[in-house]
Amino acid sequence: MNIKSLINVSQEKLKSMRVLMFGWEFPPNISGGLGTACYGITKGLRSYSDVELTFVLPRAYGNEVSEGVKFINASDIELSGRALKLLQKLDKSRLGEAVMLSCYMTPEQYDQTIEKKLKNKGQIKGNLPGGK
Repeated sequence: MNIKSLINVSQEKLKSMRVLMFGWEFPPNISGGLGTACYGITKGLRSYSDVELTFVLPRAYGNEVSEGVKFINASDIELSGRALKLLQKLDKSRLGEAVMLSCYMTPEQYDQTIEKKLKNKGQIKGNLPGGK
C-alpha cells in the first residue's frame, strides 16, 4: 500500500466520523485564543462531507457562528440515572473547600487566591513557599 492509497483510506474513514468537542468559548463570544482555534478546527473538519460535529460549551449564547456544528449548552443538561446518583453521593462538606479559579488568572492572582484560601483555613501564616 502506498502513501496515496493510505491518504484515500484515511479520508474515507474521516467522512463517516462523529466528532465531540469541548471548549469554553466559540466565536463570536471569545475572550482568548481557544475560541478562534476551535473555529479553525471545526472549519477544517466541515470540509469533509460526512463529519458530524457537536461542540459542548459551558454556556451557549445561541449566536455561535458555524454551519454544520451542533452546539450544546452544558448548563441546560439535566443529570439523571447514574450521573445523578454519583453527584448526590459527593461529600457536600468538601464542595465548600473548592477555590474558584479562572483560566484567565495571572500567576499573581492565582497565588493571591490560594494564599487567601489557605490563610482562611489557618494553614499558613506568611507568604507561599518560594517567596510568592
